[in-house]
Amino acid sequence: MILVLFLSILVVIIILLLLAYIKVEFNDVYVSNIPEYHYDFRIKVGLYLFGKIKILGFKIDKEKLKTSKLINKMETKIKKEKFAVSLKDSVKIIKKAEFNLEKFRLNTKIGTEDVIITSALVGFISSIIGILLGRAIKQYDDEKYKYIIIPYYTKKNIFEMKLNCIINAKLVHIIYVIYMFSKKRSENKYERTSNRRSYDYSYE
Repeated sequence: MILVLFLSILVVIIILLLLAYIKVEFNDVYVSNIPEYHYDFRIKVGLYLFGKIKILGFKIDKEKLKTSKLINKMETKIKKEKFAVSLKDSVKIIKKAEFNLEKFRLNTKIGTEDVIITSALVGFISSIIGILLGRAIKQYDDEKYKYIIIPYYTKKNIFEMKLNCIINAKLVHIIYVIYMFSKKRSENKYERTSNRRSYDYSYE
């Protein structure tokens, strides 16, 4: 009887992993350092069966983020970490994940103290977004997909972003991405530790 119950639960979990989708809605996300750093956002997260039948969901905003003990613990843990995943490794991991952008509207202003860096940064971000939209959009719609990146040549570090976005992805792909990032971070930590130990036994 216990074995049958265990197998039944296992089958349900496998079905959820294969057929469940996670939808994340970023609404009115605003980040700026003009005139000083401040931000605001509203996020909805939902778990859907077959991408249509809602199983559960929750909302989070700026105020809930400040009072969330779990988020505060995660933030503290991240700050304590002394290793990270490189940009190259991050791109490789994200490329293997499958996701769909149901909506993407971005308005960004960027400025640095160097004119050349500002121009290069705007071009780089535009290219990355173009590749992202090309992979994640099934059917283009002017009303749903639009982004503007404005360079600011003011000899100051300026950043302002407004974002409205809806991301839809299979639960199994989200788990895969989280697992790969955790694995890569662990590998980097082990490599750093091994390097330190090799120097501990060296003599001048």
